Amino acid sequence: KLQNPKEEWINPLNGVITSNFGDRDNPTSSGNQYHKGIDIGVPLNTKVMAVKSGKITDVGYSNSYGYYVKYKTYDKYDILCAHLDSVTVKKGDNVIQGDVVAYSGNTGDSTGPHLHYEIKLGDEYINPVNYYKIIN
Repeated sequence: KLQNPKEEWINPLNGVITSNFGDRDNPTSSGNQYHKGIDIGVPLNTKVMAVKSGKITDVGYSNSYGYYVKYKTYDKYDILCAHLDSVTVKKGDNVIQGDVVAYSGNTGDSTGPHLHYEIKLGDEYINPVNYYKIIN
């Protein structure tokens, strides 16, 4: 299926931003940390959707991110969703905007149920809040 070149960004899910992009005090260890994304507080097992159409580049587990999924959008953005409870896609899958790629969780280095959401273009991390619509 051909992706729409005029896709507008959608939210991966709707929740409250609990930690912003940029320098912050690390909530799980001492010291300052550069936070490469935003954290969005939501109940466990909230659907996490593809913000744009693209291809899954990695699915896995790490001590810091817990369960995570990475994908590249058709217009070359790299998206990372982390601290997931479960993932519904595998590496190599094509996703269409709005597809459920995972369910939110509290895995890895996490202080409570939330989604860690990162956007990268080339080598540059971009503040996801610029693409996140607050929905009441």
